[in-house]
Amino acid sequence: VLRSIQLRRKLEKQKAIVQERNRISADLHDDFGSSLSEIFLLSDIVMQETKIAKAKNAAIKIADNSRSLLEGIGEVIWTLNSNNDYLENMVAYIRRYAAEYFENSTVKLKINTPVNLARTQISAERRRNIFYAVKEALHNIIKHAQATDAEMKIKLDKKVLSIIIKDNGRGMPKGSLNRFGNGIINMRNRMTSIKGEFSIQNHKGTKVTLKLPVG
Repeated sequence: VLRSIQLRRKLEKQKAIVQERNRISADLHDDFGSSLSEIFLLSDIVMQETKIAKAKNAAIKIADNSRSLLEGIGEVIWTLNSNNDYLENMVAYIRRYAAEYFENSTVKLKINTPVNLARTQISAERRRNIFYAVKEALHNIIKHAQATDAEMKIKLDKKVLSIIIKDNGRGMPKGSLNRFGNGIINMRNRMTSIKGEFSIQNHKGTKVTLKLPVG
């Protein structure tokens, strides 16, 4: 009887947490998301209509900042929404983000992901840390690598998720991680915090590997 009561309380607590996560996610989307969208649209109108250089520059800055905030809130909403607590959802989101991020760049990105993934649950904390590690690796390619080609490969083998991101850029100077700076430290710390692995290789470009046991 005691075990039954404890289990029921645990399930009720988990359900309450999920409901609260979804509520916050919906509130962020409805309140902050819509307000920022309006700011972005209004700044775009000002930018198009004004002939005053200072006003135009201010409108451009407001539009850029609101766009960045919209993207950030979108990522938070994705993390909070319990409907995304599955491996297939995470992989689809990462794939879409990477494709959009490289869309207007000079770097050609090849993406290779599994066609079918078992409906494996993955916590919001793990999803968040993996996504931001991937985001940092992609950012480094665009901003620092001076690459023309890049590849992101995601695979699941024996319940171990691997994400491999590599480019044909200039690589890192020997004995130095200067141009990546805190990015490498952050990626390593993120993967360590969720009991994953991080490695980086420097040969004819840069290769970042993230591994995480799942299932």
